[in-house]
Amino acid sequence: MKRFLIGTIGIMSFFLGEPLFAIQQSGHFHSPIQQCVKFFQEIEDLITEAEKQPSTHMQLGVIRNKFEQGKKEILEMGEELQAKSCEIGLEKLLGHKNTDM
Repeated sequence: MKRFLIGTIGIMSFFLGEPLFAIQQSGHFHSPIQQCVKFFQEIEDLITEAEKQPSTHMQLGVIRNKFEQGKKEILEMGEELQAKSCEIGLEKLLGHKNTDM
């Protein structure tokens, strides 16, 4: 389980540090669509689980900041780009989760 959390945190950090699609920063936030709500919840759940692991505490602040920044960037996208970004992210996250368990 510890290996899974550390690996997943690494993937989250990589994914959230790099936007999937180049977008023009508009400063306008859209409501998250269902795919993004699920994606964001999966990440929140993983961060919560990682907080229980003593060896991950030093990285959690950075990861949480990257998550919040990535979330803002996704919410600035239109619905179509939100859907694509969150579907791809959720697919990768769940795929990694399933292979490590």
